[in-house]
Amino acid sequence: MENRTARRTHRRATAARLRNRARTHRAASRLPRTGVATLAGHAVAAGLRVREARSAAGTMRKCAARIGVTGTPGRSYAGRAAARDCTRYTVAEAALVGADYSKRARKPEYRRMAVRLTRTALQTAA
Repeated sequence: MENRTARRTHRRATAARLRNRARTHRAASRLPRTGVATLAGHAVAAGLRVREARSAAGTMRKCAARIGVTGTPGRSYAGRAAARDCTRYTVAEAALVGADYSKRARKPEYRRMAVRLTRTALQTAA
C-alpha cells in the first residue's frame, strides 16, 4: 500500500513538472511570433509557474510605471472567460522592467526570472 502511494506521488510530481515545462516552452515560443506579451506572460516564459508569475507581475507593473514604460493596451481572451483589458510589453520593455524589478524581488526564483528576462532581450537584440 505504501509503495503505491509513493508511485502515485512520484507520477503526479513528474506530470506537474512536465506541465510547467510545456507551459514555459509555449510562452517562450509565442514571444518571437507575436513580439509582445503581458508581464505575467514574460515571467512564465522566463520559467515561473503561473501563480508566481501573476504575483511577480503585480510588482513589475509598479516598476514599469515608476520607470515610465507604458506598453501597449490590449484585450486578453482566455477560453470561455470574460475578456479582460491588459497591457502587453515587448521583450525590450520587459527587460527594462525586469532589470528594475530584480532589485526588489523577494524570492530567489523571482530574481532568476528577472535575469532571464534581461538575457532574453540581449539575445534577441544580437
